[in-house]
Amino acid sequence: MFNSLKNSLAFRMPVLYEHIIALHKPKVITTSTPELNLVMLTGVQQMSMLNQSLWSISKKFRHLPKVYLFTDKGVDLETLKRKLKWFPDSHLTIIIAESCTEYHRNKGNELLASFAHQNPMGLKLAAILQIADLNTPILYCDTDVLWHKDPWQTISELISNPGVKLALSSDFQAAYDQDMVHAANMSELLTEPFYCAGILFLKALDSGNRDKLQKLLEIAVVQSTHFTEQTIFAYLNKINGDHSLDKDGFAILLDDQFSLIPRKKNTLIARHYIGPVRHNFWRDAFFLKLGVI
Repeated sequence: MFNSLKNSLAFRMPVLYEHIIALHKPKVITTSTPELNLVMLTGVQQMSMLNQSLWSISKKFRHLPKVYLFTDKGVDLETLKRKLKWFPDSHLTIIIAESCTEYHRNKGNELLASFAHQNPMGLKLAAILQIADLNTPILYCDTDVLWHKDPWQTISELISNPGVKLALSSDFQAAYDQDMVHAANMSELLTEPFYCAGILFLKALDSGNRDKLQKLLEIAVVQSTHFTEQTIFAYLNKINGDHSLDKDGFAILLDDQFSLIPRKKNTLIARHYIGPVRHNFWRDAFFLKLGVI
């Protein structure tokens, strides 16, 4: 009986945390870096999490990157700007979905533009590749990621390592578009390590990578799933050296699903709060603001 009550409370408390957090007015005091661009994608349903994810970036990053925020269709720009008015204008560029697809069409990347138009995760791929054209290393994170520590040491090591073009966070399962895996004969994705594109680092994709990407996009525009973009990034990572972000630092954790308070993990830099622990996003955002994790 007690366990059932505690487990139920673990799912209900985050609603209270979310309302309390909404009363907090963030302030940003941090230095900037020209060496890194950060890319994010938000839809209508993700704007509240986006606010907290950006807050954790502003507080935990020693150097604030330039943030390129892409919006999915249906996002009201004025509402979004009101929510983010606390974030420095000099560090934030908002790009709407239509501008992203137009950018790639103008470059002759019709397949990528079509995939971005059809699938929100296609838009994520297109967003990352648009900012990659600025020739500055990219850190991407989903809106359901909270930053618990400054990642700069890891990022600077990746930037300075000539052997690293791409690095993804680890996954405990092969969460891929299985139709694409079979159609493109990418059986190597079915063996560990598995990758998640919820947090990724991208330095460069050469012409060979882009040729392979085009072949995968030919499949994606015909049929895609929520995992198609992740499948593409995982494959590109496999053929570019199998580089993964440290799984204890950039983590998917499922062992505290029913915990009322967060468990402090000294190795944790960023946590991706996927479906089964999505409610813990609000719990941890609350305790991050208290400064106890």
